[in-house]
Amino acid sequence: SLEMLSLCPLRYVLQYQAVLTPAEAVSLKSDTLNLGTLAHRVLRCLFEEKGGDWDEKTFEQILGQEGATYLLPGREDSLAGLKFSVLAAARKLQDLVRAQHLSIRGFETPIEGKTEIGLLKGRTDIILDRKGGAELILDVKYSGRGDRKYLSLIAEGRAIQLAAYRRLMGDKSRAAYLSVGDGQFIGEPGLEMEGILSPPGPSLEEVWSAVRDTAERIIREQWEKHLCAALGVVPADLNNPDSCDPQGIFQNLRAECRYCDYSAVC
Repeated sequence: SLEMLSLCPLRYVLQYQAVLTPAEAVSLKSDTLNLGTLAHRVLRCLFEEKGGDWDEKTFEQILGQEGATYLLPGREDSLAGLKFSVLAAARKLQDLVRAQHLSIRGFETPIEGKTEIGLLKGRTDIILDRKGGAELILDVKYSGRGDRKYLSLIAEGRAIQLAAYRRLMGDKSRAAYLSVGDGQFIGEPGLEMEGILSPPGPSLEEVWSAVRDTAERIIREQWEKHLCAALGVVPADLNNPDSCDPQGIFQNLRAECRYCDYSAVC
């Protein structure tokens, strides 16, 4: 929700303030989101129950429970791609843990804390313990673009989720993406660890500072405007939003997400 508030305030208000719920058919996950969910579930089971070693029965069991659509006729290529990606990611994670003498503290660990913009709550995908008590936080992602997407997020200062994790976990923690699509680790700028790419870009402290400023500005200056828009102040002429929007608030909203249930009203 923090990314949503920073990058698409309209969606935040529609979902959390106006409580508009998409129809079930509309809210079905895309293939990309389904793949990410399945990959994360398989990784967790493999490392919690099998020590990270590949287990075909575990994969098939989870697939039957949460990914039955991939067992349908005509989905053989998607299933093969999923299996290959998860297998590669599991091996890369196992190699990283062993080479860097890390230990896995846990999966889906709840974290929360008070910040400048209020109480934040969330779950880290994976926390690895490093020597000296510092944590490495891994955010497990799946994208058709692979590591290119996450390299660009970090280089352009848009790694908001990593920045929030760092803010809650403390200055000694470090954060990185695990791109399941190609089994690559992409870390924050300045993270020196063999096996993890670390592109140049704004620090996570700078990203958090920008997120904080953006959230405060939205809440302070635009909250009431966005809320009015979401609660039913709809222009009589949809081609002329200024007819009931003299300050042009509709025109100032940007949609940064690709997987949004509210695109029809965006």
